[in-house]
Amino acid sequence: MQRHLWGARLYRDDSDPIAAAIHTGWIRGEWDETVNVEMLDPRIAAPNEPNDAEETLLKIPTAPVAPPPDMDLHITLLILPAIEEYFSTCEYGITSRKSTGYDGLSFMIHKMQWVDEGYGVRGQERGAAALKRRLDAGNALVSLLTGERPFRQMNGTAKLHA
Repeated sequence: MQRHLWGARLYRDDSDPIAAAIHTGWIRGEWDETVNVEMLDPRIAAPNEPNDAEETLLKIPTAPVAPPPDMDLHITLLILPAIEEYFSTCEYGITSRKSTGYDGLSFMIHKMQWVDEGYGVRGQERGAAALKRRLDAGNALVSLLTGERPFRQMNGTAKLHA
């Protein structure tokens, strides 16, 4: 298994954000039954506040939050300049890697929130190109249903025809 995590609390921009969230103590990682979780880090088994998984977390919780079933996680990252050295530490059952001389950016976790985005949007692509594809598909559907062309293309985007 490769470890795609460089740093401690402040990570290289090519680090895995989920691994960073586990390593920093925001969320609890999963291990199979061959691993004694209590041997990894005593803070993993510490009790949480009852509402830690329900609210937007603006700071690291007292103990890592177990991911609620059937919910998605939004992680807000703070993008920062690179630093001279990213240190290796073992936290919450994950050991990060050391790195020096990296010329990319850094990030740290700013906040996180568990959300129920509903069945219709799970796995849906994000970003401007994906949004444009969804708008174009909606435009085509309206055209098919009404027999008209209520939208027109201007500069590559659909505009409502008044």
